[in-house]
Amino acid sequence: MPNSRLVVDNLLEKNVENSALYKSSDSDLNGVGNFVQGSDANFSKNNIDKLNDTLVFSIFNPTTAKLNVNLFGFTNNLFLPVNPPPNALNPILPPTGVAPVEAAFCPVNDFIYTVDQVGNSVSVVNCATNAVVVTIPMPAGFLPNSVVYCPVNNQMYVGSSVVNIIRIDCATNAIVGVPIVTLGGTGPAGMIYNSLKNTVYAIIAAAASIQEVSCVTNLVISSFIPPGAVALSGIGFSPNTNLGPDGRIYISDAVTGNIFVVNCTTNLTLVTIPTALVAAGQIAFCSVNNFIYVAGFGSNNILTINTITNVPGVTIPGIVAGPSDIAYNFINNLLYVTASATNNFYTINPVTNTVISVTPLGGITPTGVVYNSNDNSAWFIFNATSNVQSFFPPLAPVAVVILNNNISLGEIFNDIMGKPLLLVGMRMIVELFAQFSNNITIDYFSIYGKVDAMQFQPLNYVSPTNRNSLMIDSIDFEAFVDENTDISFDVEPLSKLIVAFTVNRSVDNTAPLFEDITKDWSAGTDKTTNTRMTGNPLADIVLQQEADKILSESGYNSVAQYAFYPRETGNPLADIALLNQAGFI
Repeated sequence: MPNSRLVVDNLLEKNVENSALYKSSDSDLNGVGNFVQGSDANFSKNNIDKLNDTLVFSIFNPTTAKLNVNLFGFTNNLFLPVNPPPNALNPILPPTGVAPVEAAFCPVNDFIYTVDQVGNSVSVVNCATNAVVVTIPMPAGFLPNSVVYCPVNNQMYVGSSVVNIIRIDCATNAIVGVPIVTLGGTGPAGMIYNSLKNTVYAIIAAAASIQEVSCVTNLVISSFIPPGAVALSGIGFSPNTNLGPDGRIYISDAVTGNIFVVNCTTNLTLVTIPTALVAAGQIAFCSVNNFIYVAGFGSNNILTINTITNVPGVTIPGIVAGPSDIAYNFINNLLYVTASATNNFYTINPVTNTVISVTPLGGITPTGVVYNSNDNSAWFIFNATSNVQSFFPPLAPVAVVILNNNISLGEIFNDIMGKPLLLVGMRMIVELFAQFSNNITIDYFSIYGKVDAMQFQPLNYVSPTNRNSLMIDSIDFEAFVDENTDISFDVEPLSKLIVAFTVNRSVDNTAPLFEDITKDWSAGTDKTTNTRMTGNPLADIVLQQEADKILSESGYNSVAQYAFYPRETGNPLADIALLNQAGFI
């Protein structure tokens, strides 16, 4: 049987022959970018552990014009699989139950779940095919009226004002577990998910109370009544950690018009905001300006409230006949409002806080709207005609951005809303040298209105001794990313590039976006698992493919022998050659 070291050496020699190697500084760069922490410090390597990972963007500009991309601001329609059809308003679906009242979106399967109180069921709509997949019957007498998605366990929490809470597994579209028993013997009339605590806050209308349910134990862990509460109707969540480590919830009272601001750490009411709203209802949070938007069902308007100061702002008129629901589109930075006594929906620009368009829909009296972040569509629920209809906002030509490892835009967006990331290193691989001249702009928008801006030019990091002129490693690149951070740069026409950021998580997540890397090949881990070898996710794919070839050879068929392979190539001498070979650049 051949010597394993000889096989590896031969493999590397074959892959790096006539290729350029990037040689980094010999200085001790421990903890700064983690790009040189290999067994040989002379060569580039990402050091991966459970608190560090690499976030990789593959970017392509398909147009003949220079385009600006926005990697963390999520405001220029990135990450969309295809542009919407010429007719932005899709045909209305056939009936989905008897009388749907509300819906929630699951990004994992790209399905919308609509609750039907009269039909006592939940209908599952496939957003890709625009068709109903299945209708799930509820137990007798349940009568669902609210639903919210929990990403940690990939389940829908379905509420009823009559009884308790039922969970639906989005993987099987079946009811799982036992009903969650809420205090007082009645169920919720509305729910919101707290992504910081991994809990669901539910309005118990009969008791004018709020009850908090743990998504881990599925038990009620807290119950409280806001002082002066009469008829709680709408609930919204602000994940801004500047306001508190567990965020805040905002609750509207349909009778008094008051808005209760609750600290999610203590579940105590911080302040009661009086408003002139008549029949205050649904609430949506806008992450761009840190405002909440409250629907005044009886006053035909929308009230804005600054979550930093908890002071009411402008009242947006122009909503005819009872605004019933609000959804926020964070890609286009727009708010969609339904009005229950019209066949229209209203689009609000949160920058100007004005109604910018009124769009007629195909159904009668839209009662609910839910936003699909996978394809940037809004889905409207019609109670009277028992169906749904989707809308795609127009899009300008944009660059195509793909995230490695099946990470979605929605996951990153939800993650940084509550748990900021620290970028402590950057690698860029380009097709055109001119790309390095385009500055990377980093803007941080303070919740108090201040804008801190800086620029970073990759060209400054191209070493004259680097024989691969199309790759740079910027180990001292550092940027803090939260929901108020914007990182953007121009992409040359008809060109591709790869940008990899080394991410250090200052906060450990309940549901980590990045995998906890605890496995090691030497421990006999099965080779099909997602084990990191070089620390560069792009090179790891190719290395595993090459390793599979070795394992398929006679005499090389055990993981125990293969264990020596990644350890001896722990510093990716062949990174550039392998990336070229795999077609990534």
